[in-house]
Amino acid sequence: MDAVPALEDDRAIAVRDDASEEKRWVHGEALKKEYDFSMGKRGAVVPTAAGKTRVTIRLDNDVLDWFRDQVDKAGGGNYQSLVNSALQDFVKRSREPLETTLRRVIREELRRAG
Repeated sequence: MDAVPALEDDRAIAVRDDASEEKRWVHGEALKKEYDFSMGKRGAVVPTAAGKTRVTIRLDNDVLDWFRDQVDKAGGGNYQSLVNSALQDFVKRSREPLETTLRRVIREELRRAG
């Protein structure tokens, strides 16, 4: 079972697993009959941060692999944050006037040429 869908499923029932020394939650198929659901809470276990919206998208494997590889090369992090950053950059540059874009590209090329 993939952890993200399990944690974000609004229909999931999450029960704290006090039998373990780790802080973890038990979901779906992993639930045992002996768990007491009287304190269970229906809904996503991990709340969505302010200013964020939880979405499900499908990405091509090669795209996802590239983002995960970038995170690995950086020594860790979150590939989802990297995807978000790339999308923000795309939106920002899409709104950039043509003259500003041309000036930016020319400056970058001149810097590379030395």
